[in-house]
Amino acid sequence: MFEKFLSGEQENFRQRYEGTYGYFKHGTKRTLCILTGISSRQVDFQDKDGIKYNLNVDAEGDIGFEFIPPESGWYNTLQYGPLFVKRIPARQFQRGLSSRNTTVSRLDGTLRKMPVDFSTLVPIYQDELPIDKAFKHMVKKGTGIALNSMFAIDLKGFLYCYDSLIASGKFTDDFVWKGTIPDLFKVELLDAFKRANIKVENV
Repeated sequence: MFEKFLSGEQENFRQRYEGTYGYFKHGTKRTLCILTGISSRQVDFQDKDGIKYNLNVDAEGDIGFEFIPPESGWYNTLQYGPLFVKRIPARQFQRGLSSRNTTVSRLDGTLRKMPVDFSTLVPIYQDELPIDKAFKHMVKKGTGIALNSMFAIDLKGFLYCYDSLIASGKFTDDFVWKGTIPDLFKVELLDAFKRANIKVENV
């Protein structure tokens, strides 16, 4: 969601966004940054390469901060395979994404915590792997796959709904998933497997 930096709103802006990650938006360009400081006159940002950006108070035109809501969900990445973003209920006043209100976990035999910084956020929010390429990556690299934002499966066949293990199965040699899909998720999961181009043998 896009936010302007306005006079009289500096303290609210600081509480909501200081130390959070989002996009410095200037015209049609969006740069993933961390918001590093807020004064009465400007907001300071820094990107993954250490390049600094400034947003002046009451700046005119299409320039501002597009914050990332810390919503729970799975993402496919080239570097790590499926990553799970989870919102921490604390610090409700802070709307942007930071290590204070968000965790990132890697599906690596189990859910393993990862840092909440550019190393994991760039693959998720800047270079996310499309689902049509994620399956090829899974086959080639053995990483598992996020079927959609709700479901992910690792190469051993363990199936997750968000961060809860809901089924165990296995992949055959030709990458057909063989296992028992819980009735509660059957319709959604069969559709998710189909969209990911993964064949299923529900037993």
